[in-house]
Amino acid sequence: MPFELVSDFVGPFMRLWDAELQVSVSDYDPSLAGSLRRGQGEEDALLLWIDWRLHRAMGPEQAARWVIDLVAASRGAAGSGAPVLINDWPQGAGTADVSDSWVAALGGALEEGTRRLTDCHLVRLEQLRKECPAFFDPRNDEVAHYPFSQAATIHIARHLGAQMLPALVTPRLKVVAVDLDHTLYEGVLGEDGPAEVRMGPGHRALQRQLLLLKEAGFILALCSRNERVDVERLFAQRPELAISLADFAAVRVDWNSKADNLRSIAAQLNLHPSAILFVDDNPAELARVAEAAPEIELVLADPTGGATAEILSRHPGLFRLRADTSSALRTQDLQANQQRERLRAAAADPAEYLARLGMVVDLFENHAEHASRIHELSNKTNQFNLCLARLTEQDVARLLRPGNLTLSVALRDALADSGVVAVLAFEIARGRARLVEFLMSCRALGRDLEAVAFGWVLGRLSELGCERLEIQATEGPRNQPALEFLHRFLPNGERDVSVAGLRAAVGRTVQRHPAEIRVHR
Repeated sequence: MPFELVSDFVGPFMRLWDAELQVSVSDYDPSLAGSLRRGQGEEDALLLWIDWRLHRAMGPEQAARWVIDLVAASRGAAGSGAPVLINDWPQGAGTADVSDSWVAALGGALEEGTRRLTDCHLVRLEQLRKECPAFFDPRNDEVAHYPFSQAATIHIARHLGAQMLPALVTPRLKVVAVDLDHTLYEGVLGEDGPAEVRMGPGHRALQRQLLLLKEAGFILALCSRNERVDVERLFAQRPELAISLADFAAVRVDWNSKADNLRSIAAQLNLHPSAILFVDDNPAELARVAEAAPEIELVLADPTGGATAEILSRHPGLFRLRADTSSALRTQDLQANQQRERLRAAAADPAEYLARLGMVVDLFENHAEHASRIHELSNKTNQFNLCLARLTEQDVARLLRPGNLTLSVALRDALADSGVVAVLAFEIARGRARLVEFLMSCRALGRDLEAVAFGWVLGRLSELGCERLEIQATEGPRNQPALEFLHRFLPNGERDVSVAGLRAAVGRTVQRHPAEIRVHR
């Protein structure tokens, strides 16, 4: 099916995240074999753009299995290659002998097939059809065998250029921070009072969109120049609010500058400010934030709320390719960090603080069920990321195979369950190990978990016969905390070290750590 009609519009949407597009289009090849052989190893993604009506002679499950098997075979035994995107098919796309039931069954089979295949994702044309009126144009189909309208083409291009492609190649944003007045509702809380601010359909759409982002794994924060007591009354007295104050992991409601408060939110969440998207209706406030904290992404809110909801539904960096496996735990864990800070302040020393936490650390060795979470952490974690490997799903699958050692680390304490928050991945050959990835979610910092996990895994490498360790530490713009951790044990910057010697150095640090450690093999 022709793709040039779509690619002409993808590039402008990629400018939203400062990216350039280069497209190489294959010859027309319904067999797809030539298309899958095109890659030269430099492409960021391969899109199989299929007119599924051509394959209606097959059963829908057979058609889906055919293309999934082709992708798997093209990657070979090593399972390597660029991420692959495959489109499903929208219902109602002409051709009388392609029924909607056939299309629906195809979509379900493709959904299942792409989920099982690493780095393979579905472009959901059926979902896009539901979002765009007048999706089809029979004139285009008659002339170019391309059944979609101009409006549908732009909608598809926006989905690819502003959602799917940035999700494949850039770290996601992590925090959506919002103002209150003329953003979450219409009116000024301090003047109108909680009972008189106005909420229209657009504001309710925005509130629902924020909750969808929270469900997708993003952290919500509130940043407003108001009185805290007024804000608490607002959320208590207005039942039509779709969102509650408890949905926000960080709240800054005072008269400090918003730039300072946003930096304070980043510090509370152990994140770099570049992980934050801030939504405010006041251009002057946004300008002040841009000047004081240029790393923060900004969105000018629509006072009626509707356009803001639309922007957040398609903003680059706010799209997930797969379900976030830890989203349900994140806000509760971040809110618990405030209680941990109070415990830390009340404790006589760090040892007493850690003992009061009652930490339980679960260590999972080559646990395939954590593959999605490992990939997710590798492509989101910035500050404690020693190697900056940015593992693809295929990389994760390879590192989880027998012969390598990949440790996924879960943490809980008396205040919250943090879920899987750290990963250490090694390639092993002939008595040597190479550290490919060592990272930890920033919300787990401050409890010496990194040292506990590192010390244990060095002991495991010794058990596996490894005498030397090559450390692929990489200096990036934000990962100084990880480099400083390594420097504690290797102050001279060594990168090829004795496993036994490094284990002894780390062990001296964590030998009295009070955490209960449980190992799962």
